[in-house]
This record gives sequence, C-alpha cells and structure tokens, in this order.
Amino acid sequence: MKSPPKVQGNRQRLLERLHASVDHGDAVRGQRLLERIEEERVDENSALARWRLLTLQDDLTSALNTVQEAVQAYPQCGDLQHALGWTLLELDQAESAVSHLQKACSLEPAFADGWHDLAIAFEALGDLRGMQSAFRHVFRLDRVELKKPARFTPEQILAWADRSMRSLPGSVVAAVTELPIFVQDYPDDWILEEPPYDPRLLG
Repeated sequence: MKSPPKVQGNRQRLLERLHASVDHGDAVRGQRLLERIEEERVDENSALARWRLLTLQDDLTSALNTVQEAVQAYPQCGDLQHALGWTLLELDQAESAVSHLQKACSLEPAFADGWHDLAIAFEALGDLRGMQSAFRHVFRLDRVELKKPARFTPEQILAWADRSMRSLPGSVVAAVTELPIFVQDYPDDWILEEPPYDPRLLG
C-alpha cells in the first residue's frame, strides 16, 4: 500500500536533505535525517542514504558491510549495485567490484557514473579493451546530457579571456599573447583511442 502523497513528498524532501548533508560532509545532520527517514520505513532509498552517510568515515568497513546487506535485500537496485562496486573499488578490490558495476550498468544503462567507475575498475585490472568500451559509454552519455543553457557564447568566452589577460603581469601577457585559446564543452573522441582514454579527464 502506497503512502499518502504528502508523506511521500515529505520523505523525498528528507532524503534530498540527507544527500545534501553528505555532499557537505555534515554527518551529524545526516544522521538525524536518517533516523527520521528510517522511522517511517526501511527500503532501498534509505539503505542507499545510510551507505552514503557511512562513506564519510575514514574507514569504509561499515559502509561496505551495510551496502553488501542492502544489495542482498534489493539486488535489482542499480544504485546499490553501483554503491557496492564503488566501495570495493575504493578498497582496491577492483576484481570484485567489476561484477557489481556491470550489474549496475545493466540495470541503469543511462547512468554515466556507473560506466565511468566500471572503466576505472577495468583499468585497475589491466583490461584495456573493457576500459575503452566503458569509456565510450561515458563519452556518449555525457555528451547527451550537455544542455545548451550550460554552454557559453563566443562573446562571453572572449570577454572572460580578456579580463583574465588584463589581470596578469605584463611579462606574462607578453609571453602568452600569441597562444591560442581552446574552449570545449567536452573533448573530441580522439581521447578514447589513446592515453589518457578518460573522456572526463579533459572535459
């Protein structure tokens, strides 16, 4: 039975506030929010929130144990599969991480971060072909997500470049005056074919 819409809305807001707390490294506030969320019910969303909160600790053992239990309870949750893969990767267990990251990408094929972590895991294992294949997914998905409002006009770019140049010492300006300025939303696809391979490295 579904909760009333108002309750669902309140729960969603609490989850969003908890994730924002984790983003800012505020474990105390995050823990208070988690307690309120889990009072209502425990599900894959609260499990993911608990895992994220535990990743603020220097030792990831608790985070690993928590997300392993969560994946057993909710094996079809792509976010939790990714969380487990990421945690294993952080603990230098790339071989164990791969299967969970692959599962995450299978469940959430449009989640670019999952493909990126899978590529990093393949790189750690020396699997060049697997790494490049995963990075191609990242490249394709990231380019789709680029939105026109986030891009800048040539006039804006030139104005920023001019302002930056005027703030530099004269000797530096003289040395770099003839240097071209390249600005792109994302690197060209050549980066997928030769080191460093990672499309986000120069994006």
